[in-house]
Amino acid sequence: VKATIEKLGGKLTGTANKASLCISTKKEVDKMNKKMEEVKEANIRVVS
Repeated sequence: VKATIEKLGGKLTGTANKASLCISTKKEVDKMNKKMEEVKEANIRVVS
């Protein structure tokens, strides 16, 4: 996945406040762990 994102001009980041989009699974979104909480608080769009 990382190679495809970078090939298309995207960049992976480890912090939610630097992201403009979050790609995740529905299961991870439903779990609402700490990372997903950060994504939600930063109003970042999630694609699953």
